[in-house]
Formats: sequence, structure tokens, C-alpha cells
Amino acid sequence: MFEASEKAGMEEMDIRWKGLTLHEALALLKEDKPFIKPQSVYIESPSPTVVSDKDLAEEDEVDYSRYREKLPMEMFELFFIDEVINNLVEQLGVYAGFLNCPDPKITSEKMRAFVAILILSGYNPVPSRIFYWDQNENTRYILVYNSMRRDRNSPCLKPVFFPEISLEVTAGLSDLVDIRNGELLAVREQERELPPLFVPTTGAIEDGMSQRKAAQQFNVPRATLLFRTSEKFRNKITHGPEPILTSFEERAQGKKTKKLPFVLTSTVKKNAEKKRLEDKKEAELLKQQRKIERLKINQTKKDTILSKRRNNRKQTTTQKIENKKVIVKDICIEN
Repeated sequence: MFEASEKAGMEEMDIRWKGLTLHEALALLKEDKPFIKPQSVYIESPSPTVVSDKDLAEEDEVDYSRYREKLPMEMFELFFIDEVINNLVEQLGVYAGFLNCPDPKITSEKMRAFVAILILSGYNPVPSRIFYWDQNENTRYILVYNSMRRDRNSPCLKPVFFPEISLEVTAGLSDLVDIRNGELLAVREQERELPPLFVPTTGAIEDGMSQRKAAQQFNVPRATLLFRTSEKFRNKITHGPEPILTSFEERAQGKKTKKLPFVLTSTVKKNAEKKRLEDKKEAELLKQQRKIERLKINQTKKDTILSKRRNNRKQTTTQKIENKKVIVKDICIEN
């Protein structure tokens, strides 16, 4: 909203413009000789309750109107739901038995009062906790005095506990935190996967097509695209000059990148198919040669093993014959 004043004779006239866009307001301010010079500029923030298609997301504010009519007790119940209170009651009885203390046997309603007293003692501290239940009416805290007795509150302070923390000290509130996080809005996770537009390509046609789709999705002009093609893919291009890839500084000065031709003729396709078949034949021949070499190696190993076995058999037979001869000689000598 603009506000200006003009003196017409002896009278001063106030003029206001409303509903101007940002571009219109800047155009009025940049005029060399405006018919009326604006004295002040006001930017009106949009109403948080009104939804408009032209309203930007960063200008929106959080709508707290639904909480205006709620009572403090209703706001308290939004944070401390029944699941939280039941968890506190259960863990209180478990830890009381662990400390050899009598079970307080506190109900859910009294647990809510106990938690409320703890919150109250945080923002309204007193020299001693017993002052909340002072006998003098002019010094006691009426809300605490009427909600819970002191001899009922004291047994709950010692065994108040949450999950077991023997393994990790920071895990003492893990169950309670999980319950609370289930009621709150989830934190938006960071996108860790880049779109195909910003990933360096390998030169394949599929990569170029994925970059084009990403450019259409993110509304990126073709002049600003930077294709990183390999030499193998550039050799397949049959017409057009060598693609010149400009840098970011040159594009900032207004230089545009030349488009890469992705049209392949039938001859190039035939040559590519022929080369693919030749590579396949070479791979098959190499596979057969390796198979023959492997068979030869296995055969030589078998021959060496058989020759060793034959030699061992010959040695054993000759040794047995010699042993028999020695035995016969000994017998003859004895006789």
C-alpha cells in the first residue's frame, strides 16, 4: 500500500494505492519524474486464514486459531495423552519394586495432577516443596493443595522413573519420546538422491533422454543444460559440429550451449550391429581357446599322477622281492 500527499493550493490531499503487486510498486518507485512522489510504503501480510492461489508458501503463517478457545486443561491433555500417562503409571510401579519401596498405586488422574505439579514447580519455584501445602491459607498454593495431598505426592517422587537405563543413560526417556513423536508431525527428510539432470552421464542415449525428462519436470531451459558425453558417443554423431560445452560463467554472460544432435543414421546403426556381432564372435573364440587350454592342463596333471603311481608300484614290488631273498638266505644259513 502506497501513501502520498499532494498540496493543491492551500489544501493537502492524501492519496493511497492498494492492491499493487511487487512489480507495479517497484515501477512506481523507479520512475524519474513521477506525478506524485510516494512518502511511505506499507507491505500488508496476507491473512493466515485466507487461502489464495497467488499466495506464496514462505509468506504463510501458522494458524493458531483453533487453540484460542481451548482451556489450559485441554491444552495439557493434548501433550499428555492417555498412552503417556499409562506408561508413567506402569514404570512408577516397576521401579518402586526395584527400590524396595511400597507401590504408590497411583491412578491415571492422580498421575496427571502429579505431572502438572512438576510443571508448575518449574515456572513458579518456591524455597521448599512443602510450601505448596502450607498450613496458612494466605501462603499455600490453592491449586496444588486441592489437587493432591502432600503425603500422596511425596511417595511418587522417589520411584518416578521411565525405562531401564543400565545399558545407555540417554535411553532413559526413549519410550516416552517415541510416544510423543507419534503424536507430532514428522520431520521432512532431506532428499539424498539427485535427479538425473544433475548427475554426470556416461554418454549413453538413455542418459540423454533421462536428462531431457528431468529438464521438463524441473522446468529447466534447454540452453542451460550441460551434457557430459563420452568420446565413444561423440564419434557416433554423424552430422553437426563438435558440441561446444560452455561453462557456467559464459552462460551467465548470455552465451548459449549448442544443442547436441542425437539423430543416428541407418549406416551407423548397421555398423554398430556389425561390430557387436564381431565382438560376440571374438568372445566365443576366446572362450573356446580357454576351454582347450584348461583341458590340456588337466590332462598333463592326470599323466603326472599316473606316472608317479606306476613308479611307486615298481619300487614296492622290487623291495618285496629283495626282502623275500633276504629271508630265504637267513633260513638257509640257520639250517
